[in-house]
Amino acid sequence: MKKITIITIMLFIIITIFTSPIHRYDEIWNFSYANNISKGLLPYKDFNIITTPLAAFINSIPLNLFGNKLYIHRITYIVLFITYIYIITKILKLLNTNSAKTNIYLLILTYFLINFTYNDYNFLNLILSTIIIYLELKNKKLEKKYDILIGITCSLILLTKQTTGIFYAFISILIPIIINKNIKRAIIRLISITPSIIIFLLFLLKNNILNDFIDLTILGLKTFKKTGTEYSFNIYNSTILIIIISIIIYLIKNIRKEKRNYNNLIILLYSLISLSLNYPLLDFTHFIISIVPTSIYFINNNKFKLKINTKAITITFIIILNFINIKNIIEYKNKITINHEFSTYQYLILPLNDLKEITDFIKNNKSKVYILDKNAIIYTTAINIYNKYFDMPLPGNIGSDGENKMIKTLKKEKNILLIYDINNIKTDLPKLYKYINKNYKKTDKIDAYNIYRKIK
Repeated sequence: MKKITIITIMLFIIITIFTSPIHRYDEIWNFSYANNISKGLLPYKDFNIITTPLAAFINSIPLNLFGNKLYIHRITYIVLFITYIYIITKILKLLNTNSAKTNIYLLILTYFLINFTYNDYNFLNLILSTIIIYLELKNKKLEKKYDILIGITCSLILLTKQTTGIFYAFISILIPIIINKNIKRAIIRLISITPSIIIFLLFLLKNNILNDFIDLTILGLKTFKKTGTEYSFNIYNSTILIIIISIIIYLIKNIRKEKRNYNNLIILLYSLISLSLNYPLLDFTHFIISIVPTSIYFINNNKFKLKINTKAITITFIIILNFINIKNIIEYKNKITINHEFSTYQYLILPLNDLKEITDFIKNNKSKVYILDKNAIIYTTAINIYNKYFDMPLPGNIGSDGENKMIKTLKKEKNILLIYDINNIKTDLPKLYKYINKNYKKTDKIDAYNIYRKIK
């Protein structure tokens, strides 16, 4: 049963990732980061990225080696996903989790993660944080080499996502003091974190992009407004917040109980820190990723015994995943195009029917064309261009004063704006909204987008 489960999981990962239509801008954004770096562009200066850039640099390597195609980015994701599942199995083996629970857990975990993750900084963050848990569990004999490895891995999380990285660095330094009252081990971890951070700071200083980095990754966090459609603090977000608070209470309560159980205490402490992934953006995707360590504790806890036919449940999930595999293959076969014109999207199902119409409009106009929409990156990536700030016109993605920078750019030249609905930016980007209303006029429509031309 274990072999069948692993084969099913691997097939599900490969088929689902490769055959998925291009339908979410999150994936294209993260691909564009790596694509830009592979072409020699600098993060923060030439394009806006709101996290530390390790994931983008790692993903740029396969693109440099095998070509700037989205399917290469997805193959990298497949490798990372399988690696992640392997690390999880190693952790469950260390915890002596029985095979029945392991099979069910791996199947459920794979299904949920593959539906809510992409090859992005959040997924790399998940891999690295899981590696830290594995290293901590292996470090029962308090060996120096594990402390060094934990420190280095923490620095890599800091270079992947600065907000969660700070929390992981803090708890990893604190753990030796909490468990063994060993300050020396804490210092070793701190020292091990430092070199990578110094190298990154030197990179920022050498390329004169420290100020851009601070603007986009630190000062820009405050622009994640709780207004507008996507960022409103509605019932949906409130429900997630209530669940997170409940989990925090549950974890703290069990941390007090598990003081003498090293394995459980380690998982509980990192489960608590993992919830920091929900800051500054609270949504279901971040929530699912953030509760993975908690789920490991839950499935491994002997208090939670599965009073069901575990074999029957495993077989049911295997059948479901294989059915989804067949469905994905059939849909892929029916919708796939060679995509010669848009070589970036080669072998993948194109995102939108109007891709050629919009991209032709952008290429054939003498005036610069900007798309003010969260899907802008799908079009610009297709024709290998990138417009800083405009390809990610959402609060939190454009730095502390991004609106004024966008307005300054528009003032420099004659340009055309493609806008799905001007009211979409009215609340989130009010200054830009006022500028467009005053200086632009709606003249035509192309597919779903309204064309705005600058008033002479």
